[in-house]
Amino acid sequence: MARALAKRMFLEVEGDAKIRLEYGFRLCTGRHPKAAEMDRLTALYAQQLANYKAAPSTADQLLKGENRELPAPELAAWTLVANVLLNLDETLTKQ
Repeated sequence: MARALAKRMFLEVEGDAKIRLEYGFRLCTGRHPKAAEMDRLTALYAQQLANYKAAPSTADQLLKGENRELPAPELAAWTLVANVLLNLDETLTKQ
């Protein structure tokens, strides 16, 4: 599910990471993220992208068997962020 959300965030929205992060957040929670939430998500994405670019083999392990439309480090970073979004309490307990 996280990988599917990651692809949606990347492929359905044009723009920079913040625009994509806001889109993913809205898909999961039904609201716009607060500034502090955006800051944390932006930092998480940047950190994970740097980690996967430094060690592309870890991205390949995460994406095993995936028919990729994106470079492995980018898809892996988006997948990790999407996983966080899907596991937010607010996502799991929508009212």
